[in-house]
Amino acid sequence: MMMRLDNITKSRKVLTMYLDILGTIRINNFEKDFKKKVDDFVKDLDLNEEYIVLHDNYDGNYRSDYDMSFANITSVKNFDRYLPDRNLTQIAAKSPHSSQTLPELWKQIWDLEEDGVLHRAYLYDIEYHQKDGTVAILLGTRD
Repeated sequence: MMMRLDNITKSRKVLTMYLDILGTIRINNFEKDFKKKVDDFVKDLDLNEEYIVLHDNYDGNYRSDYDMSFANITSVKNFDRYLPDRNLTQIAAKSPHSSQTLPELWKQIWDLEEDGVLHRAYLYDIEYHQKDGTVAILLGTRD
């Protein structure tokens, strides 16, 4: 069944970021205790009001293990990780006023991929958590 692109905003962005990585966890989206594992890991991190969750080092696709790094955006002079200019597709944004949860949004992205509508590159993907509660999801895509 083809999924419609309702609630999906697709726009291209060229992005350069310098990240102060506070911690990285190896994870799989389908682990039984995924949410608890992430929540326990994040609780002691000193994240700013705006922060990045970087998904990279994929073993395959969204069903595989990958690294989830939590980072603050920083200046050029003080960084752990540099994300070079790269075309990313902002595929979705979760509004703080939306009833849709972040896991539901990711599920919608995976469904689009399964339906052949979305072609991810699996180099790195970004969740940009903003001060107002909006979370923008930027994906590396092949189209």
